[in-house]
Amino acid sequence: MILSIPATASTGDEITATQSLSASTASPGDTIDVTVQMTMNTPVTALTYKADAPEGWTVSWQDDFLGSTFKSNTSEWIWSSEFPAGLTRTITYQLEIPESEFGGTYTTTGAASGYNITPIATTGQTQLTVTGPTHPLPEADFEVNATSGVESLTVQFNDLSTNADAWEWDFNNDSVIDSTEQNPAYEFTNPGIYTVSLKASSSYGEDTETKDNLITVSRDTVELYSSTVSLYPEERTALGALNATGMTIVIDGVFVDSIEGYADNYYVDGSYWHFYLNDGYSDYGLAETVVEHGDVVQLILASDDPVTWAMNEWDVQATVTINVVDKISPVATLISITPNPAAEGDEITFNGSGVDDDGTVVGYNWTSSIDGPLSTSANFSTSDLSIGTHTIYFKVQNDIGHWSYEVQDTLEIIDEIAPVVTIDEVVTPTNVNSTVITGTFVEKHLDQITVNGINATIGDGTYSAELTLEEGMNTITVVATDTTGNTDTETTQIVLDTISPVFYSAFKHNSTHGMVDVTSSENIAELEVNVNSNPIVIVPNGDLMWTGSFLLDGENTFNVNVTGTDTADNIGVSSSTAFVETVEFTNGTALFNASTHGTSITFSATNVTNASIVVTESTNPMANLTDEYVGLHFINVELDDNLAENMSGAMIAIPISSFTPLPDGITKGDVSIHYYNETTYSWEKLDTAIEIIGGKECWVTHVEHFSIYAAIAPAPEEPTTVPDETPRHSSGGSSGPKATIISSTTEITDTDEEVQAQDEEESTASGDETTSVDSDTTAPSVESENEDNEENARNVPMMDGVLGTCAIVIVGMYLIRRRD
Repeated sequence: MILSIPATASTGDEITATQSLSASTASPGDTIDVTVQMTMNTPVTALTYKADAPEGWTVSWQDDFLGSTFKSNTSEWIWSSEFPAGLTRTITYQLEIPESEFGGTYTTTGAASGYNITPIATTGQTQLTVTGPTHPLPEADFEVNATSGVESLTVQFNDLSTNADAWEWDFNNDSVIDSTEQNPAYEFTNPGIYTVSLKASSSYGEDTETKDNLITVSRDTVELYSSTVSLYPEERTALGALNATGMTIVIDGVFVDSIEGYADNYYVDGSYWHFYLNDGYSDYGLAETVVEHGDVVQLILASDDPVTWAMNEWDVQATVTINVVDKISPVATLISITPNPAAEGDEITFNGSGVDDDGTVVGYNWTSSIDGPLSTSANFSTSDLSIGTHTIYFKVQNDIGHWSYEVQDTLEIIDEIAPVVTIDEVVTPTNVNSTVITGTFVEKHLDQITVNGINATIGDGTYSAELTLEEGMNTITVVATDTTGNTDTETTQIVLDTISPVFYSAFKHNSTHGMVDVTSSENIAELEVNVNSNPIVIVPNGDLMWTGSFLLDGENTFNVNVTGTDTADNIGVSSSTAFVETVEFTNGTALFNASTHGTSITFSATNVTNASIVVTESTNPMANLTDEYVGLHFINVELDDNLAENMSGAMIAIPISSFTPLPDGITKGDVSIHYYNETTYSWEKLDTAIEIIGGKECWVTHVEHFSIYAAIAPAPEEPTTVPDETPRHSSGGSSGPKATIISSTTEITDTDEEVQAQDEEESTASGDETTSVDSDTTAPSVESENEDNEENARNVPMMDGVLGTCAIVIVGMYLIRRRD
C-alpha cells in the first residue's frame, strides 16, 4: 500500500517560537542561557531554528534532548523528522558576550522554519542590557588635496576622524553647514582665504576640528585667445599662427624681436611676453620657429624678467593659445552618435561631416575599436554592435586622396537583459546524499552558472552540477550571470533523510479475529504487515497509524512482521512474536518465567487465584533513551483489573548471563533497573541488587506497579564495541533499527459461571450501548476481504473489562528519538 503526503504552502504562522533569557542584564565576558520553545501549529517537516546574535557574540549548544543537529558555523538546529501539530520542542543554548563589548541594550533573536515554511521570527524576551564602559567619543580631523589655486578651485576633503558616523562641514566659516558627506569635494568659486571646520559626531558625542586660513584662492588668468588656426605650408611658423588669429600683437624684446610693441588689446606696464611651444619655453623668435600639424603655440604675459621667469599662477596675467592644423588635409567632424549609451540590439544612428578649404570631401570612414569597419557613408544606422565600450573613429578624404586626422568618440553598448535560469524538478525527500542539479538557461552572453557556489557544467542551453547534501533541509540556489553582470537566481529545496522509519505495533484479539495496530515514527510511502507469513490488509487509522485484522483460525502463536518505506525510500523493519498463556497463584504468589532471555517476575497478591497479564520484552528501547545510557533489556507488563487492584508487589529478576559479555567499559555493577515515567518522559532509577535467583546471578528490583522497565547503564566516555550476538541499544543515532520483540501473554480462563455473571453485570452497567461478543461471531471470509477489508479492519469487536478468554497483547517498540 503506497501512501503520499501532499506539500502545503507556507502561511507564516505554522510555528510559534517564544524566547526567554536567563538574565536581563549582563556584563562583558558573561555567558547567558537562551531558551526557545517552538510549538508546531501544523505538521512540520525538517524543523530548523537559526539564532541571530549581535555581531561578535558567540552562540554555542548547551542542551536540547530533542534529537537535533547543531551547526555551529551558522548557529542552526535542524531536525529531519516530521513533527505533528501541537508538538512542542525546546532548545537551550549559551550566548557569550565578548570581553571587549561596550555597555548598551542589544537584541538577540532568531527564526524558525521548515520544509516549504519561510522563516518565522522569534517573539518573547529579546532585549539584553550590557553594563560596561561607554563607547569612545568622536575625535575630528581631516586633510585636503590642495590648499591653493585659482578661482573655481575644487578641493577634495578626506575625513580622518575616529569613532564617528556623522559629519558636518563648514567650508567658508559662516556657520552654515555646506556638506554632510564623509569625504566631500567643494568648489571655491571666488578668490579669498578660507577657514574650514568639521564637526564629527556619533550617538555617543561630537568633536569639532577647525583649520584657520586653510585654502587660498587667487584670480584666474585673462585668456585673450584660444582656438584653432589652419595653415598652408608657407604659413607654418609661430608668427604665421599668430597672424592667422587676426590679432594685432607686436612683441618687444630680444627673444621675439620679429615683432615690435605690445598687445593692442591688453597692456601691462613692465610686463613681458613669453613664447611657449608645446608647453616648453622657447628662446627662438616667432618668425624662426616652424610649426607642424597638432602643435600648440602659447604667448604668456607675465610680470617676471624673462631670464629668471618661472611660470606660476601668481605671475601669469594673460595668455594666447593657438592650436595648429594642416590646411592641406580636410577636417572631419563627428556630429553625433545617438542614442548613447544604448542597449544591445537598439538601432544607433551615426552622423558626420567633413570640410576641405582647398578642395572637396569625397570619402568617409567609420571604424569601431571592437567591431572594426562600420560604414563608408557620412551618415548611417546599425543595430548589430557588440556589447562593450566602443571607441568610434571617423575621418574624411578629399578629392586628391588626402585623409583627415581621425576624430573619435566613445559609445557604450549595454546588456540590459538578465539571463533566465530554471531548475529541473528534484526528488525530495531523498536518502541519497549525492545529487545532480540540472536545468536550462536562456542567455547568449553567459559568463557562468553556480549551484550553491559551485561552478556548473554548461551545455547547449543546459547546465548540471553535482552536490553533496546534508541531513535535513538543503536549500539549492542557482545563479546565472552574464558577461555584463546581470543575474537571475532560482532556488529549490531538497530534504535529505537517511534515517529508516521505526515501527511499533499493538496486538489484540477476540474469539474470532486478531487485530494489529501499527504506528510509525514518520510519514510512510509503502507499508506491509504479515502475520505468520500471511499478508493482511491495513487501512489508515489516524496520524501515522494503521490497522489490520485477520482470522485467528485456532492459532495462539503470532509472528508479526512490519516492513515500511518512508518518503525518502528508507526501509524500516519490525518483527515481534506474541504468545497466549495462563499463570496460577499459589499461597498468594505467581511466577512468570516464559521470557526468552530468562527474565522472571514473581507477583504477590491477595484474593487472587489466577490472573491475565501481558508481558512484552525486547533488547530495543521501548521509550526514548538518550545517548547518556546504554540499554540492555526492556520489559513492559500489563495486568488485568483483578490483579491490578489486589497486587501487593512484584519482583523483577533479569539474568546477567543473558547479556554477557557486557559492552566495553561497563561492569555488571554499573547496571540498574529503571522505570520510565510517562508523565515526565524520563527514566527513573530503582534500587537494584545482584542476587542469585533460580540458580542464576540476576539484577533484581521490587516494584508496586507495572509499566515499562529496563536494565540500563550509563554510557562509557569512549565509544563501545557491541558484540553482534548481544545487541545493546540507546535510542539516539539509530539509522535503521530492526525491532525484535518477544511478547508473552499469560491468561486466566474464568469459569463459565464467572464469565456469564460478569457479562450480565457489564451489560446492566452499560445499557443498550454495550456490544456483546461471543465465540459464535461470524468472521469475514478470505474471499470477501477485498470488498470490505476496511470495515473488517476497523470494526472487529474487541472485549472490554476483565480479559477472560480474550487477552490484549501489546507488542512493539516505542518511538526512538533520532539524532539528526
